[in-house]
Amino acid sequence: MTTEQLSHPTESPSEKKEFLTRKAKIMFFLWQLIAIFFWIYTLTQVFVFDIDGFLIAKEFLLLTLVVTYKFLFLIGILAIFWLYVGTGTILFFATYVIFYPLILLLWKIPKLIWKANNLILTVAVINVVVSFFYSIKFVFISFASIIVCSSLIFLNSNQYILFASILILTVLLIIIYIQRFIIILRPSSLYQIHSKIVTKLFSFTKGAFKGDETIKATPFEQLSKTQLEKWGSTLEILVVFNRGCYFLSSKLNEYQKSNFKLVFYIVNLFILIALTTFIFAVINLGLYKINPNYFQTTINPDFFIFIYYSISNLFARSVSEIMPFATISRVFSMIQLIFSFLLLVIIVTLVFSFQNQRDSNQIIEAINHIKEQGVEMDSYIQDEYKLTIEQSITELEKIKVNLIRVIYYLTQNAD
Repeated sequence: MTTEQLSHPTESPSEKKEFLTRKAKIMFFLWQLIAIFFWIYTLTQVFVFDIDGFLIAKEFLLLTLVVTYKFLFLIGILAIFWLYVGTGTILFFATYVIFYPLILLLWKIPKLIWKANNLILTVAVINVVVSFFYSIKFVFISFASIIVCSSLIFLNSNQYILFASILILTVLLIIIYIQRFIIILRPSSLYQIHSKIVTKLFSFTKGAFKGDETIKATPFEQLSKTQLEKWGSTLEILVVFNRGCYFLSSKLNEYQKSNFKLVFYIVNLFILIALTTFIFAVINLGLYKINPNYFQTTINPDFFIFIYYSISNLFARSVSEIMPFATISRVFSMIQLIFSFLLLVIIVTLVFSFQNQRDSNQIIEAINHIKEQGVEMDSYIQDEYKLTIEQSITELEKIKVNLIRVIYYLTQNAD
């Protein structure tokens, strides 16, 4: 062995693999930071506060150059980065940053919830998702309308377009509140959706995984390996559905007894408050762009000031920086106070547990219905396979079907 080999020993494959893994983790962490910074900067710059203007106002040469020529700096940094990594890595990195909000919602948050190993929390999140997709048409149209009208107010100075956008936003907010009160006053359809989904799955499972008549007519001991695999693959789906019904009804029962229901209502309430604040901030910005004399101001207001004004007005507080000075601005200030009162009515309704108790009844009905589907599947398996659920699980264990662990997990975590 040479002196050079002694001073620089060759890395073992495990050490090299550990080094590459550590390097990949560091790179992924940097991507995360860049994606988070990019979206915080973009959303803040567009909707909240002019960061670029603030940095330029500091009159620090380096900051001014970076802000003024930020796109050139970004292209230069990207080019340097590209020298050390492949094209595929760059494309993956760019896609990751651009779609980070979707990755956060569809992958990272569900992954954290799963790692928390809290089944009740999982049920609560599933309820939020089901509720969202059940009203996705209304949510999409409302969201699209808010984005379009807000963009027109931000980017336009035509008075007619500004007035039209303000009017549409006001009407849209009224419709959203009407829809919210309808949800509060009528029986909740959320838990009925659970029942409908399970019923449709029951019908589909019975139809799609019906046992083979030839196999059923053959004694179990005489089944070939291929027939046994087919028999097991069909039966395991039916057993998973049966165990899943008891598992879901059990978790809904625990959810009904927990405080996670309140989280669902509180999240919806905060979304409504944030939406009200944002819409009135945009409306007041539009009024200011139509005529600055509609407001009495002590500073040159940006959108952040209108957010501050909107939040204060929502809680019946005045701010010294900006005050309504004309009839139309005072009218919209009074309209926002009316919405503030409506929010208070919604909060009082939740405090007195009117919706809580009504939803408890809906959950109980859903639990009973889902259990009935499980019992019905139990009877169906006995009729088709001449086996009880316990016997079915034993036989599936013997032939080592793919979903046996899922079956045991659902069984152990159900009442």
